[in-house]
Amino acid sequence: MSSHATDPLERRLSAAAFVGLALFSVVPLAKLLSHTLEHGLVFTGADGLFPADQFQYMSWIRQFGDHLLAANLLDLAPSSHVFLHPQFLLSGLAWRAGVGIQMAFLLWKPIAVMALFFGFRSYVARFLPGTGQRVAAFVAAMFFASPIAALVCSRRGRRGDTCPRRSPSASCRFSPSASSASGACRRAGRPPGPSG
Repeated sequence: MSSHATDPLERRLSAAAFVGLALFSVVPLAKLLSHTLEHGLVFTGADGLFPADQFQYMSWIRQFGDHLLAANLLDLAPSSHVFLHPQFLLSGLAWRAGVGIQMAFLLWKPIAVMALFFGFRSYVARFLPGTGQRVAAFVAAMFFASPIAALVCSRRGRRGDTCPRRSPSASCRFSPSASSASGACRRAGRPPGPSG
């Protein structure tokens, strides 16, 4: 997995791992977009297991576009605009320039995929001598947050402490409003109201 790998097997496995990571990143997003279009919903931009976190990030993006600093508007306690995050500042500036908040947030996905891939590949190449060790450590590091639990839960229809309660439209349950995450996905054509 070194940057100058001469072993053809290592190069092939590295390429396969990159494709796997890219698919791991894009397939759930494609499924959510397909579900959203199929049922006339509004895509919120959240595509992970914890949409509330992603709504917080999109709230920050909007705030960075408005103020260049962000506050925590998703908390009950009052908060001042004192937070600066370079990634969300750039997304906020993109939003201010006319890019949708969802797209300004999702633009970081390919960058995250490359950072994870090249970062882990360099790390294991530096510390592990053998091809087998590097490949095993690299794959384990890349796919540590495995979707196996979600797959098992969805196949068995289990819900509870070990299986999160979610559906294919889990991230469509909430829609970001002007400066916070509130409301629900709306059917296409329905005028937005104060509660979404």
